[in-house]
Amino acid sequence: MLLKNKFLQLPHQIEKLQRGQVIYHQGSKIDKVGFILEGVLKCANYTNSGDEVNPHYFYEGDIFPEYLLLAGESEYIYTLVAEKRSTVILVDFQWFKNVIFSDIEWCQILIGCLAKRGLMAEKWKLCNCYGDLRTKIAYMLLEIYGVSDEDWTELKDNQRIISSKLEVSRTAYNQEMCKLEKENVIERNKSKIKIVNRAKLEAYL
Repeated sequence: MLLKNKFLQLPHQIEKLQRGQVIYHQGSKIDKVGFILEGVLKCANYTNSGDEVNPHYFYEGDIFPEYLLLAGESEYIYTLVAEKRSTVILVDFQWFKNVIFSDIEWCQILIGCLAKRGLMAEKWKLCNCYGDLRTKIAYMLLEIYGVSDEDWTELKDNQRIISSKLEVSRTAYNQEMCKLEKENVIERNKSKIKIVNRAKLEAYL
């Protein structure tokens, strides 16, 4: 809420995006910094054979693409696409840069955002260091999504995104989740999930 309010205090524009809408193409000049009010954006790169590679996703409450700008990049190194219907705040980068260098609170907020994103990237990297899919899923549910055994946890990612992050096929991911359900380790209700047997899930790690 603090970050949202800070963005709204700057000169800005609000844009509503449809699913699949391209916001910036790879190679486009970076001239604005955005904040996601709702929805999901994906970074898409494409191989010579036309396959899509998604190195990163931005979620509600995230800033984009400040790490490219702060790293000195002047152009997008990926195509930015709305994965779901989304609403974003866009601020001119020069305004954003001036605020960061003159407002210590803004600077602290930005450092916190970068640290949070870096930690999540490290967790996914560690997750994919595990050899088998069940162990990957156990780590993902416990350490990345923080699934509860008391209340339903809404997963912010759909099966396609999760399987992509786990570097497996959607079919393989869904089959393993079905097995965990049949073994009474987890329970699912559409996009919500609950841990039934935490001790057993932790034992896979």
